[in-house]
Amino acid sequence: MGAIRSALIVVAVGAALAGGVWFLFKSVSYGPLEERTGQVVRAEYVPAHDEEHWELNDRYHRNPPRIEHVSASWLIVIAWEEGSYEDRTRQLYEQVRVGSDVTLYVRQRFWRSKPSGWSVQTVSPR
Repeated sequence: MGAIRSALIVVAVGAALAGGVWFLFKSVSYGPLEERTGQVVRAEYVPAHDEEHWELNDRYHRNPPRIEHVSASWLIVIAWEEGSYEDRTRQLYEQVRVGSDVTLYVRQRFWRSKPSGWSVQTVSPR
């Protein structure tokens, strides 16, 4: 009797999980891949560096500095008809500059068959 009850519980939990996954799969969908034009409005490079952080251990004494290494970073902000998109790859940074035109490959995102934004798949320079 206990084994049958345990088996029924396992089957019910499995069915509930499968139903939840199916619901999410059917609720979120994407439209076809589209090309859109955008323009680089900001391009920044911050080289790798060390930052010192000082802390007071009481009112009159400071602890030795804690040195934290910060890796190099890149930021490219692209304005396009649906808003803006940020890319943080070195490869794109090396191929564009502020004012450059780029091509965005995007898909429209749908939630329960209603448009709910855009998903940028990739960006390439023109």
